[in-house]
Amino acid sequence: MAKQTINVGTTVNDGTGSPIRTGGQFINANFTEVYNALGDGSTITFNSATVASLTGVETLTNKTILLANNTITGTTAEFNTALSDNSFATLAGTEALTNKTFNTTNTFPALSLLDESSSAGTVSLGGTLRINGDSSIAAAVSGSTFTISLQSGIDATKIADGSVSSTEFQYLNGVTSNIQTQIDAISGGLPSLIAAIALG
Repeated sequence: MAKQTINVGTTVNDGTGSPIRTGGQFINANFTEVYNALGDGSTITFNSATVASLTGVETLTNKTILLANNTITGTTAEFNTALSDNSFATLAGTEALTNKTFNTTNTFPALSLLDESSSAGTVSLGGTLRINGDSSIAAAVSGSTFTISLQSGIDATKIADGSVSSTEFQYLNGVTSNIQTQIDAISGGLPSLIAAIALG
């Protein structure tokens, strides 16, 4: 309802103003609108608990603030303090992301792999890394554990510089103590053995 104004006339008691009854009706209607707007129609409840002022500090409950028509300012720390369930991740900040899923629309640096000849290969995040074993090397995956293990029967050419063959390496089979010690023991007693044979 628009405000109703009592016509007070041009001069005192000139008879052109609003009748007394009409003036009273205007007053009552204006106050009724005010009491309805600021209270329950009969009592004004205007206080800081029901009305937010421009300079006061009030808590707004169950209100919707349209970002298209309002500007909310503050630091990331202030926003994170105001949040009750989690925190913001920012473009410039350093945050730990937990329980998040990244898909192919995200860009991540590739993992670089080097072989023994320093040839480089790359595996993108979300890609597949495959390690092929032979008869002497086995690769196995169990859950999140990747195991590379050496098997029995490794060819001797894969040891040291590869100049000793598997046949030569197998000659060590049956050795029960230090080979050099055994050789030294034999060579140390050799002169006595030769002398015994010569005198014999």
